[in-house]
Amino acid sequence: MRRTHFSVMLALAVVSTPLQGSAEPEGGTRVKLGSNAAIETAVRPSDIIVNFALLPLAYAFALPHGGFTRYPYDSKEGYASGDRDIAACIRTSRQFLEDGHQAQHSHFRVRGGNRLGWDVGNSTFDQGTFTNTRVNIWSGHVTANYLESKTALLEGGYGIASFQDPGARTGFSFELNLELFPRNPWTASVRYEGSYLHSHTFQDLSAHVGAAWKWFGAALGYRAFFTPIYDERGPELTLSAWF
Repeated sequence: MRRTHFSVMLALAVVSTPLQGSAEPEGGTRVKLGSNAAIETAVRPSDIIVNFALLPLAYAFALPHGGFTRYPYDSKEGYASGDRDIAACIRTSRQFLEDGHQAQHSHFRVRGGNRLGWDVGNSTFDQGTFTNTRVNIWSGHVTANYLESKTALLEGGYGIASFQDPGARTGFSFELNLELFPRNPWTASVRYEGSYLHSHTFQDLSAHVGAAWKWFGAALGYRAFFTPIYDERGPELTLSAWF
């Protein structure tokens, strides 16, 4: 099925963008500017929201809509090939870090047949990994799928993240997630998350290869965290459930 709401969202974006080539004084009279005239305008928060948030979501929403099966390969072909309007996946993993510590990760993702969705995740690191206290990293994103494929999903999203050790550093977060379902029962994924928290950059990069059996999946991969404190990396074992 196909939707045509992209024109409405695009119109909202155009209305939110400042007009160029004319100026209107306080009296309400419009004055036409000369060809050599220029007006310097400060970048407004609304401009950033429109160009870097609403337009990418509107573009994904304008693509042909689809659906999902109950789980990967339920229809013998990929995952994004069914008639379900909403699909969800929950993942939990244990990571074995190079310095002997361990980390526990969990992630919950919801996808819509209209190509929009959201996710929330948490990572908990043992005491002594980054600091002398236990560290929690939380994040959540609004996401959109940009691939028209039954065997692949390419999602991009933006949201917020918080690094708690135990004081909280909270800020903007960006996510890219690629998932592949090439042939039953194999799965593969690559995910990147970058966060800007209190003038510091935090990055989370992971890649996995695994298999799915109906609603259950398992994967083995490698994950790396790059932070202003320490860089932590190591192998990761992941369990997934689709519903």
